[in-house]
Amino acid sequence: MEQITGSQIKAARERKRLTQQELADELGVSSRTVGSWERGDSIPRNRYGAIVDLLDLEESRGREYGRDAMARRLGRLAKQRREELGHGQRTFAVQANIGSDRTVKDFEFGERTVSPVVARKFEKALGWKAGIIDDLMRDADKRRASMVEMEELDAFDSAPAGGLLGVLQAIPTAALLEEVIRRLGSLQAGVVTPAPNSQDLYGMAANSDPSHLERLAEEEDN
Repeated sequence: MEQITGSQIKAARERKRLTQQELADELGVSSRTVGSWERGDSIPRNRYGAIVDLLDLEESRGREYGRDAMARRLGRLAKQRREELGHGQRTFAVQANIGSDRTVKDFEFGERTVSPVVARKFEKALGWKAGIIDDLMRDADKRRASMVEMEELDAFDSAPAGGLLGVLQAIPTAALLEEVIRRLGSLQAGVVTPAPNSQDLYGMAANSDPSHLERLAEEEDN
């Protein structure tokens, strides 16, 4: 593994316009630790990969291929998806039944190769294909890690069987209701003048009364 110097870290950090605290937050360490690295203190081996990735330091083939490189890539994609879902590491650990946010943190930094049981929990919570972590780790010596993209990991790259009903059944009920409420709120905010007797129309629709269709057509004509 190539040696990373403190001056390289400092130059790359400043080039990206990151403060020591911002870099520290990304690496899960304190700003004092980052400062000590930049002054020349030794850098833990298990932080090298994350530093190289975050600061876009030049990588050799050894950093692009192999289990370490693949673990770092999967970790970055896992972090991206977790943040897209709006979960912190602790909340995600609870939701995924992983048990410890430390496991989540280590996985996202590429510091730990999780067991098959834990890998399935990560995959389910992230919406990834079952077994994809093991498959990619097995091919790590032949696959360039940076070429692995989220689309390859996602479980629902095509609509589930059953058409629209299958799609809706694949979405957790709570998430579906949350989205419906959000969209209704947006629609309500955009309505300037409420449609006349809208409650009556909704009521007839709920009771399967076809006459509401005629009234809707009349209102559109007016």
